[in-house]
Amino acid sequence: MSIELIIGGAGSALTLYQIIKDSNGFLIGPKKDEFLNYDPSYLLGLYSSEKPISPSIPYCEIVSLFPTMPMVKISIRKEQYINTSENQEWNQVSSIGYSKLLESKRVKDNEEAIRLANCTNDSCNLLLTLQKARYHDQCRSNLILDYSSKDDLDSISLRNMLKLEYGRQLPPLTDTRLANTVGIAALLFYKNNNEYIPYMVKRVKKVGVFPGGVHCTSSGVAKWPQHQNSTFDECFTEHMYLELEEEVGIKKEDIVEFMPISICREFGRGGKPQIFYAGITSLTKDELVAKRKVAAKVIKDTNLWPEIEQTKWHHSEIVLDAKTLSESINKYKVTLEGVAALHFGLKYLQQHVKYNAK
Repeated sequence: MSIELIIGGAGSALTLYQIIKDSNGFLIGPKKDEFLNYDPSYLLGLYSSEKPISPSIPYCEIVSLFPTMPMVKISIRKEQYINTSENQEWNQVSSIGYSKLLESKRVKDNEEAIRLANCTNDSCNLLLTLQKARYHDQCRSNLILDYSSKDDLDSISLRNMLKLEYGRQLPPLTDTRLANTVGIAALLFYKNNNEYIPYMVKRVKKVGVFPGGVHCTSSGVAKWPQHQNSTFDECFTEHMYLELEEEVGIKKEDIVEFMPISICREFGRGGKPQIFYAGITSLTKDELVAKRKVAAKVIKDTNLWPEIEQTKWHHSEIVLDAKTLSESINKYKVTLEGVAALHFGLKYLQQHVKYNAK
């Protein structure tokens, strides 16, 4: 299958997304690894009682943040999260899977993270109940849901245990067996020859989730805020800016427009919460390349964990134009999170183009 992008306006992003969305998973990868099953067909069938954001994308939306941002209230739980279960079988599988994930050397340091303990919303307000957790808490649950010593779908795994209890629904956020740390992901667009091009990157293979696939511009796990009375922006948006600077070198002042689009739950990681952002950078392709090289040097010099390919990943380029990006997606496939980011990025971009055309 080849991808042809329409040049001009938002056409590139629209056509790219549409072809990936309509490919029935052909352009989505990886499909499965030792710890997680990423196959869209499997996930959409397993959680068929949920309403996905698209018939082919295994995420469901908790609340839309765009184009109108609701009033957000933050509630902080005093006690730190601890994985709890009275089921010995669950604890055994969790412990073995966690050990295997650590042995794979695909996970980073055990940093403090934000857990979404609950979320309630009405027509006016959105209440997010947050709890301090650690990165490795999700390594004991959300990141190893399909780990099993047996290679069949009916074998003992955390996901199959949850399925027996919840059927075709995602576990509620209140289920304390799951860490449900909050993921944050951003897709930026840059303009080249009157064409909006999504700035996508390639994941390294040695990473906890989505190894080796084409991904959104930047992503990470929201770190625990420094202040107890933090706002939504202080908890999530400011950290998203830091992730962009760390991974691809784009600073806050390089972005002309940036906003949260949606809070979702991801089927692949058993309902793990995910906040998607989208925006536009003023940087040219050459400037993005230069910024990326600076980020690569900083990561190397400070011994940080590289999650994306910082050097060459498509012949001689690290920031791809529309044609080269399409070729790369054909070769490497796009991650589930990357497809969802394109979905929401396109929603944002169409609004942006429409507003600026007035």
